[in-house]
Amino acid sequence: MEIDLIRKRIDPLYKNIRPHISLVFPFDSPISDDRLITLTQESLKKVDCFKIELNHLDGDFRGGYIWLEVGQGRKEIEIIHDSLYR
Repeated sequence: MEIDLIRKRIDPLYKNIRPHISLVFPFDSPISDDRLITLTQESLKKVDCFKIELNHLDGDFRGGYIWLEVGQGRKEIEIIHDSLYR
């Protein structure tokens, strides 16, 4: 996969963290894990498949964080993000 080749060159954590898209930041919640999973699944039921295109490489290279900016599919990801935060 092309993204793995990029990550192998510049990401010291490429072996430990698989490529992913962060939809929400880590948080503490009084809700049980089972309830949180159920709420997440309900929130995502109406999401259809969509294409994602990753563009420009960016990040905090000194801190070890890199990311590829989302081009196509950005709006869909923002909708999912907003839905999960509700």
